[in-house]
Amino acid sequence: MPERIITAMPEKSITAMPERIITAMPEKSITAMPEKSITAMPEKSITAMPEKSITAMPERIITAMPERSNSLKMSVYASLSASLMAAGAYIAIPVGPVPIVLQNMFVMTAGLLLGLRWGTAALMLYLFMGAWGLPVFAGGTGGIGRLFGPTGGYLLGYIPGVAAAALISGLPLFDRGGRFWKDAAAMTLGFLVVYAVGVPWLKMVLGLDWGGAVAAGMLPFLPGDAVKVFAGSYVAGRIRPMMGKTM
Repeated sequence: MPERIITAMPEKSITAMPERIITAMPEKSITAMPEKSITAMPEKSITAMPEKSITAMPERIITAMPERSNSLKMSVYASLSASLMAAGAYIAIPVGPVPIVLQNMFVMTAGLLLGLRWGTAALMLYLFMGAWGLPVFAGGTGGIGRLFGPTGGYLLGYIPGVAAAALISGLPLFDRGGRFWKDAAAMTLGFLVVYAVGVPWLKMVLGLDWGGAVAAGMLPFLPGDAVKVFAGSYVAGRIRPMMGKTM
C-alpha cells in the first residue's frame, strides 16, 4: 500500500484493520501511519506487526503502545474487583453490630493482584458506588450514611488496609519461602490495619469501652479471617499467572 494512501486514511480505518492485513503490510507503510492511529490500535494488532516495523518506529510511539494497552487491561481488572467486593458484601452472617462478610477477602486480594495503584482504584470505585446509594455494602445496603455508622470505620479502613497488603505483596520478601506465604502475610497485615481503624470507630460511635469494642468488632471475626487469608492467598496464586503478573 503506498505511503500517501496510509497517511490519508482515517484513524478509525487503520485501527480497525484485521491482523492478517497488518502482518502483510510492508515496513515503510506501517511506519508511515500517524502516531495516534498506532497507539490506538488494539493489543493483538500491535503484537501482529513484524518486528522490523516496530523497531523502526520512533521511541515515543513504542513506549506509548504498551502503556495504553496495560492501562485498559488494569481498568477492566479493577472494575471486576469492585464487582466482586460488592458481591461478597451480599454473603453476610449477622454477628452483633458488624456482620461477617466475604467482602474484605476480595478487598485484600485486589491489593495482592492489582498492586497499590489499581487495587486502591478498585476499592475507591466500590466505596463510591456504595456512597452513591447502590446496595453494595454488607447485607445489600448503601448510602453515604453507612460510612458514618458503626461499620464506617471498617469501610474507610479498607483504604490503608488494601494499600498495606499491596505494598507488602510487592516487596521482594519471603520469596524463598514461596509467594503464598508472602501473600498470606500481606493479607494478615491488611486485616490488622482495618481493625486498627474499625474498632476505635465502633467504640466511638456506639459508646463502648475497649473490651466491648474488641469483643463486638474483632474477636468473632478472627477465625473466619484466618480462613480468608489462606483462601485469598491460594486464589491470588492461581489467578496471578493468568493475568501475566510475576510479582
